[in-house]
Amino acid sequence: MTALALQIQMWAIDRLKPYERNPRKNDKAVAQMVASITEYGFAVPVLAKSDGEVIDGHLRLKAALKMGLQEVPVIVCDSWTPEQVRAFRLMVNRSVSWADWDIEALSAEFMDLKAANFDLKLTGFDSFEFGADWGFSTEGEAAAPDWNGMPEFGQEDLLAWQTVRVHFRSPSAVAGMRSP
Repeated sequence: MTALALQIQMWAIDRLKPYERNPRKNDKAVAQMVASITEYGFAVPVLAKSDGEVIDGHLRLKAALKMGLQEVPVIVCDSWTPEQVRAFRLMVNRSVSWADWDIEALSAEFMDLKAANFDLKLTGFDSFEFGADWGFSTEGEAAAPDWNGMPEFGQEDLLAWQTVRVHFRSPSAVAGMRSP
């Protein structure tokens, strides 16, 4: 494998063409990406062929269009075969699920950001994942009063796709539930 000298170029946004068979449905995430680009800038270039066909960066491109940007950073990837381009599109989107989170380290990062009054929505996580108030309760702390009287739930297999998390927005939501 040879080393590639990556060059970031600024391209007019209308030069880029989304891949027609893009298997990712990301329209719901455009607003989040707009917020990310607003906060951090366009930090991750679009990958494209020299004819403008997007290889990676469809969501970033949609956000840039919504923001009215005139140009975006691009890395041209013309050395790949058509099969490598197709495979890369799948791999780059799938790779986000390859690793697990170290929950303690993740919690520490969030606690530091929270202590600095940073807008936690800009992490890509939402409050539903960590509690409505971003409280990040830790072991040994008393449960929120809303949880008093709730049954315990145990699960031996903690694989991510089998984990069940239940969140209630208010005590009235709990009161309205019926047992089967």
